[in-house]
Amino acid sequence: SANWSGFSDAESSLRQTNTYEYSFRRQSDNYFWNGASWQASSFTFFTTSTSTTLSGLTLVPNLVYYFQVRAYNNANTASNYVSSDGFTITPSISFSLSTNAINLGTLSTLSVSTSTMTMSASTNGASGYIITISGNTLTHTVNPSYTINALSTPTGSNPGTEQFGINLVANTSPACGANPSGGSGTAASEYGTANQFKFVSGNTIASALEPSAATTFTICYMANISNSTEIGVYSTTLTFIITSTY
Repeated sequence: SANWSGFSDAESSLRQTNTYEYSFRRQSDNYFWNGASWQASSFTFFTTSTSTTLSGLTLVPNLVYYFQVRAYNNANTASNYVSSDGFTITPSISFSLSTNAINLGTLSTLSVSTSTMTMSASTNGASGYIITISGNTLTHTVNPSYTINALSTPTGSNPGTEQFGINLVANTSPACGANPSGGSGTAASEYGTANQFKFVSGNTIASALEPSAATTFTICYMANISNSTEIGVYSTTLTFIITSTY
């Protein structure tokens, strides 16, 4: 929002309609806001009010923004522009998980086991963000040498075969997960194909290429075992890291 005062004209007074002309620009490239996007050429608005609110703006950190306004008299002569002090945007990033634990239940050679959780991510960083996952595959809690094979490439569920993997989209085989919603975040290509699962520690699993409102990602965890899988309790700890580029 912006407001102003102090304009006057002793000879013909200020005109009664479209009294003020104003614009909003950023310093790095002198682009102007046109009400929907930034454009290279000058763009101005007119108003009779001494205040205004601009909505839908895409503002990013490390750029300086200015508001400028001038007035017209009844002879349609414009005053000089008056510019605000420049201001910048504080960098921000937000990330949350719906839970810090999921349970795949009792694994069987006859059917797949799944579970889900959601994560939400947003940033005003000019180049968006990336989300990575790291950790081990499902590991026997008593004998760590026993593990369930992690899928190193996108692969479909196959009960009776040792498999552990995730993806971030809606699946039908098995029925699990949901597509990303809100913002401009997307699942990484190898974690974004329905009915295909993968887990490689250190992989990027989601990203946004621009400033983004909150995107909700649903992570589907999938596990299968074989007849040779050692009996016992299996678990893992996974770490999600979000990094924003300003």
